Amino acid sequence: MKKLYLNMSVLAPVVAALCIFIGSAVLHVQEMQRMDSALSEQDRLLHVRSELQQARRVLLEDGSSVAAASSHLRALADLYAGDTTSREHVEIMLQGTEMPEAAARHLDALVSSAAETEARNVESLQQVRAMLWQRVWLLGGLGCVAMAYTSFMLLMALLERNRLNDRLKFESTHDSLTSLPNRRFFTQWAERALAQASRERTQLALLYIDLDGFRHVNDEQGREMGDRLLRVAAQRFRERVRESDVLARVGDDEYVILTSLSNDSASVTPLADRLIASLAEPLLPQFGSRYPVGASIGIAVYPSDGMKVDALIHAAEEAMREAKAAGGNRHHFSSPSALV
Repeated sequence: MKKLYLNMSVLAPVVAALCIFIGSAVLHVQEMQRMDSALSEQDRLLHVRSELQQARRVLLEDGSSVAAASSHLRALADLYAGDTTSREHVEIMLQGTEMPEAAARHLDALVSSAAETEARNVESLQQVRAMLWQRVWLLGGLGCVAMAYTSFMLLMALLERNRLNDRLKFESTHDSLTSLPNRRFFTQWAERALAQASRERTQLALLYIDLDGFRHVNDEQGREMGDRLLRVAAQRFRERVRESDVLARVGDDEYVILTSLSNDSASVTPLADRLIASLAEPLLPQFGSRYPVGASIGIAVYPSDGMKVDALIHAAEEAMREAKAAGGNRHHFSSPSALV
């Protein structure tokens, strides 16, 4: 539904702008037709004025007879084909029944009529041109607004898609409750770390942590309180590890840490002690010391306890079970040789 909304928010202004553009284009074509008609009429009026001037010159200035101006009068008759009143004036002059002075009165009437018609036509042309320019500016502005809005919505949709992709990518590699890396991410990262350690001939330690007392809290106070405890424990563990270490949640109350060893296997012991000590303060202060929580930690060392990630996890998990069986809230190495 959200994707449909984004599509509609992008397409709606485009469709609206397209409809307005089509409507404006139709009106534009009509205005162009009006302009063509006005230009044709202007051309006709120019011919009328030219013929009228020629006829007037022949009749009045040269003092010739009406017959001498007949060619101009016939041209006027053709030009006045759609104007009955003006054509009647021309027909009367063509009959030659009046003197040149009388014919001149008809010419004066035609000149006056032509001047008025030409003025109206010029005004009509100006109106059409103004409308055309207004429509050009309207379409240009509308196009710019539609383009800007569409670009903005496409950018927002792209950003939203990128945020969604980033969130999906994060959720596929991280635990939704604690935001720690999940088992899948930890396995992939550990495989690369083991490959690098093999090339550099260095040692790594994998710590498998199980919370002591978590089941008691979860059973008595419910899942919501249990989830809060898990988040607090994850935060305390995060504060005790180095930036180069990887802390992940791999089960309900189970965490793993992969860390590098500076010299011998015993160098990981301070880290295990810090993790256990981080749970000394109640994780749920509102219950005081009613629900004490500790940590049983199993430690496996690469390469002595395993060459693969799965082997190391299995060895560390077995060591964690031995620590828990010994009373919990302590750490235990996978093999005695690890302490050497």
